[in-house]
Amino acid sequence: WSRGFLPVDPTDAFDPSDEGEAKLQEGDIEGALERFGEAIYEERRWPVIWLARARAQLRKGDLAAAEADCDMALKMAPTISEVFSLRSEVRTELGNLEGAAADITEALRLSPGNSHAWSMRGALRLRRGECQG
Repeated sequence: WSRGFLPVDPTDAFDPSDEGEAKLQEGDIEGALERFGEAIYEERRWPVIWLARARAQLRKGDLAAAEADCDMALKMAPTISEVFSLRSEVRTELGNLEGAAADITEALRLSPGNSHAWSMRGALRLRRGECQG
């Protein structure tokens, strides 16, 4: 828990993370990315910050960065269904339909009551030609 020789307080990440969420709600994507970056600098082991930044990256249209942030969140916490759902959305946009299908399947395994994930799965199956509309 140190950056150099100084101890790091993980709660230092709360304020910039909350401010990033507020900026994202306001539509200030660049401001949100800056604040999420500061939060990650303060506490990079908190997967929810990586997920939040991935959402902002997706809204910005930086799909590769969004996927990389999802990957980081999943390395730390491979049971957060929302990360799998978001990465499925990103991978769909990237044209990686196989990866998207695997992610949405895992999201539903982890959270079978997630109606949004079921909707995403249906849309993905249509796009992949697995069923007819």
